[in-house]
Formats: sequence, C-alpha cells, structure tokens
Amino acid sequence: MNEEGKVRGAQVFLAIIALIMLIIAIIAFIWEYTFHKMPNYITVALSMGTILLSLYFVFQIIKKPQNILFEQQKVSTVLRCVNCDYVSARGFEKGDYIFKEVGVCPRCGSSLIVYSIFREVNEKEQRSE
Repeated sequence: MNEEGKVRGAQVFLAIIALIMLIIAIIAFIWEYTFHKMPNYITVALSMGTILLSLYFVFQIIKKPQNILFEQQKVSTVLRCVNCDYVSARGFEKGDYIFKEVGVCPRCGSSLIVYSIFREVNEKEQRSE
C-alpha cells in the first residue's frame, strides 16, 4: 500500500471514531433528558461539546487536504577520475555516495568515482541571501 493509501485509511478510521463519539454523545444527551426530565447542565454542555467537536473532526477529515507542493530540489553529482584530471557532472542517482566507483574514465580508462554531491541553488534563493 502506498503512502497516500495509508493516510486515507487513517482518515477513514478517524472519521469512524468521530462518528461513534457523535452517536454516543447524542444517546447520552437523549438518555439524560428522558430519565430526568430536567437535564443536568454539565451533561448537556459535555454532550454538546462532544457533538460539536466530533462534527468538526469529521468535516476536517473529509475535506480535501490542501496540496502544498514543494519544488523538487535539483541535486547533482560530480564524477572525477582517480588518475587524470577528468571531471564531469550528472544528475544525482539513488544510491550515489562519496567515493563510490561509478564507471570508467573516457580519457585514461581508470575508474571514475563520485567526488561530490551538491544541491543546485535557484536564482530566487541566491537573491534572498
């Protein structure tokens, strides 16, 4: 199950719990009024508070969450030959780490290693600093 499915399942579970709380609060309110004809005001206040809180939770859970999208960071990897001065850059690949051997140098045939990994800074970020 993906992450979104887990979150949706948790939301449904919380909505069911909130609805059960709502039903219990309504039953408690009706029971108090039916048997005592003059309800205890503390029970009424607690029941109404529970009803309102349950409704609030249900509406918050059911409403569509706001999509706050974060801009994907561009991460680059610098590759360097262990013998000559050959250097190249490429996009970061999952599993990259410093000193990882990633291939063969096109100049001398020696091994290429990951020399550095860095995040590229946007122009907006440079201006704000």
